[in-house]
Amino acid sequence: MISPPAKRPLLATAVSRRQLLSASAAAAGGFVAGTILPSPMWPALADPCDANNCDLHKFGTTNINYMTSVKHQGPCNACTAFAVVATIEGTYNRKKFGASGDNGLNLSEGQLFYAAGPKDKCYLSHWWPRDALPYCTQVGLAREDEEQFAFWDNSTPKPTISHIKITGSMNLIDSTNLNKTKQNMKNWIFQTGPIIAVMVQYEDFQAFGDMWGRDHPGAENTNVYFPGVGGSPGGVVGGHVVSIVGYSDAGSPKYWICKNSWGKKWNGDGYVRIAQGSGASGECYIESLEVLGVSLP
Repeated sequence: MISPPAKRPLLATAVSRRQLLSASAAAAGGFVAGTILPSPMWPALADPCDANNCDLHKFGTTNINYMTSVKHQGPCNACTAFAVVATIEGTYNRKKFGASGDNGLNLSEGQLFYAAGPKDKCYLSHWWPRDALPYCTQVGLAREDEEQFAFWDNSTPKPTISHIKITGSMNLIDSTNLNKTKQNMKNWIFQTGPIIAVMVQYEDFQAFGDMWGRDHPGAENTNVYFPGVGGSPGGVVGGHVVSIVGYSDAGSPKYWICKNSWGKKWNGDGYVRIAQGSGASGECYIESLEVLGVSLP
């Protein structure tokens, strides 16, 4: 088990498939102690997002889904690219006042990974989201049907590409107060869109979704994951990056709704509910490693 870190944890991990961290270091920065994003004015009318619940892939009375379909990163350690792109897409689609994921912006994970990712590509040991975002600000991402940009080799005229850029990102971690971090995250989801989050991946995490997907194909898993939910969590595999698209504080345990990148069959529909942290040992630390929201023009 990992002892709860005082501020930013140092992970000693055994690196293998589908992970980001190696024997990794702490992510720098955070909110100044005592600061927090302003609390939103919760609407008086019935609304899909309120102080207790929000889900950007089942939004409103018509269940509009601001997220694009769940992708599969395959054998590559490319979860960072998939989580960053999912977060940008969801933020863009929501900002465009009702553009669903199916009909809205669908960006190229391949471009981000192959044009901006580490030199080791599929064999990389770690890639922090904060290192991927400058490319999204300076160059921008092409739409999925224009991703030949990533493989352009100067042998033909450079294709005309309309890039979607972000204006920046916001670190939502308050390194002095876990509860403030969680409130920052909920405020961002309510006001702006999804969040990029790095988590500790235990051995039982992948199995949790594999078994549900096998036994309940196509069915949403309403069980909440936490390390050891089915017994022993096993060892720490490494790190993993997801896009947090919602939250629920209505029951126990409170949880985050996360879009994963292991395909639609994993965990029934590709999404997973992950328990919110409480500061105890052996958690996923999904609020403590790197938590980022993105801003658009």
